[in-house]
Amino acid sequence: MGVLSKAQSIARISMLLPDHEIRRLCKTRQMVIPYNEELLNPASLDVTLGGRIMIEKTGTRDLDIIEIEGYTSEHPYWIKPGEWFLAETREIFNLPNYLAAQF
Repeated sequence: MGVLSKAQSIARISMLLPDHEIRRLCKTRQMVIPYNEELLNPASLDVTLGGRIMIEKTGTRDLDIIEIEGYTSEHPYWIKPGEWFLAETREIFNLPNYLAAQF
């Protein structure tokens, strides 16, 4: 088979963090601020939507920043079908160098 490269070795040992490890890193290393225990799942941490989204302007590469703080489930902000946008989270992430995250 041959010798594995460093990247292949790391890929072979990569895994999801279990809830107790996510909890430990959040409490001892401030990996996620603010940390909310209620958002913890068996191998993930839910995030909450921040106060702004960025929507692509039609026909350009520019983004419009839109404040969404005042919108509610009774008065929602509607994303149009096919509309492309980015959203921020309320949480700030301080991941150790040996971890990666997917949103």
